[in-house]
Amino acid sequence: MIQSGQFRALAKYSNRPLPLLPELPSLSAAAGLPEIGESATWIGLLAPAGTPSAIVDKLQGEVARIYADPAMQERLQKAGLFPVSSTPAEFDTFIRNETVQWSKVIKDNAGIRLE
Repeated sequence: MIQSGQFRALAKYSNRPLPLLPELPSLSAAAGLPEIGESATWIGLLAPAGTPSAIVDKLQGEVARIYADPAMQERLQKAGLFPVSSTPAEFDTFIRNETVQWSKVIKDNAGIRLE
């Protein structure tokens, strides 16, 4: 729809170049909010608290295997998606960091409080 002119892209979340829209600026650059920094849309697989680590590890291993497939990587990258696989501990840290970052951006720029 963007390529056909039906929609106009204003910005992308990531600083990473998009193959289909190489000149599209990042959200932080387009909005003039450098404190946003690197931002991205992300999708994660989570399990209920208390799920046995063997099951979590098996799920993580399968997701990593799928993302390692070159055909899958190519397919996702054509859609502007860049698959990343991480350990459960790394993903937990990522989610915590995202919460801190976006809470600060919201508080500093919109006066909204997260509770």
